[in-house]
Amino acid sequence: MIFFVTEGTNLEFLSQSFDKVHKMKEGEAVRHVKAQVEKNAVFYYYPQPVIPYAQSAFESTMEFDLADKSSGLFLLEIISCGRKASDERFRYRKFASRVNIRRDGQLIYRDNTRYEPHRTDMEGLGMYEGYTHMANIFLSGPAMNMQEQIWEVLKNEKECAGGVTQLVQGDLAVRILGHRAQKLQETAEEIKAIFEEANSGNEIRKTLQKLVWKKFLVAFFVLQISVLQQIDMKYRKSYNRTDRRLRAVLV
Repeated sequence: MIFFVTEGTNLEFLSQSFDKVHKMKEGEAVRHVKAQVEKNAVFYYYPQPVIPYAQSAFESTMEFDLADKSSGLFLLEIISCGRKASDERFRYRKFASRVNIRRDGQLIYRDNTRYEPHRTDMEGLGMYEGYTHMANIFLSGPAMNMQEQIWEVLKNEKECAGGVTQLVQGDLAVRILGHRAQKLQETAEEIKAIFEEANSGNEIRKTLQKLVWKKFLVAFFVLQISVLQQIDMKYRKSYNRTDRRLRAVLV
């Protein structure tokens, strides 16, 4: 999938249903996503959770290019353990997801997730630790007070455990563990609302800055015209005096 979000627009991508990765004897399912987000544009990439069936293999690559600081991105990826109701907790062969995000050509975020349950204890410490679903969220900065608000959301959510990290350029990375995809989606919606509010505030500030700049330009041009008029009047008076003196001399 390729997305191009033009300047000054908002685009939201939603998938219709959960991404089911079915059992396969060999090979793997592949997903490639590439998006270019121009200045003063916002892209919400918000697909449904991925369900890897037993003996499935999935490889995902996502590339996002942001034009500059005015380009916004909200990225959500939810990964389940599989069909746990069918006793398929972490029975897939492989789940791999690589995410690269660049701003003005510079890499600002990279996530390389690779799970092979036959090699790793997915239930153990540092992994899912008894949970069955995980949400990865990226929010473009500046962080401002978003980080504190997201912490409040996570603290108030009793069914989930998670954390939020501020990156070098002020962007935020959030990771949440839970037992139900729907609960993670609800929590992500709360975080998305915080992001939208912050971006609407940015838009208001940008609009005000543009208005102030326009008023400054108008005042500047008016001042220039006034100064030129005064110079012109002084020049005319000086010319008239010189002209009268020359006439007097000639007479």
